[in-house]
Amino acid sequence: MKILIKMFLLLVLLPLSSCDVIELMDIKGEKLWVTVLHSEERILKINSITKNDKELQISAVIDAYDQQGNFDYTYIFQMNGEKEKGITIEDGQPLTILTDGIENEMSLKLSKEEKIRVKKHVLSQLIKIK
Repeated sequence: MKILIKMFLLLVLLPLSSCDVIELMDIKGEKLWVTVLHSEERILKINSITKNDKELQISAVIDAYDQQGNFDYTYIFQMNGEKEKGITIEDGQPLTILTDGIENEMSLKLSKEEKIRVKKHVLSQLIKIK
């Protein structure tokens, strides 16, 4: 699963505009993401929180689908600096929110209410890995 985390970091954080990268890495605070990514093997639907105070923290719920759009598994992870932990859930339903019906690669621009909803949702899923 570490490959999935690294792919998330590369595909989500690196393509950001230089202004967004500076905001994420240099300015304290948090950013909420709802993102859909495509790789050669998978379609990833992601709800995540990135926070940078003393160290970079990432919490995410990632639903993985095959290229035909069939749900495969959910990976929930939390990274605090160098420490990572996560769990793969292979049975059940997708856990991301606000991603239904999105097929194209994109990051959604979230309203204030949607940001609150995504944050509550991601934090509520983290109890599965503790």
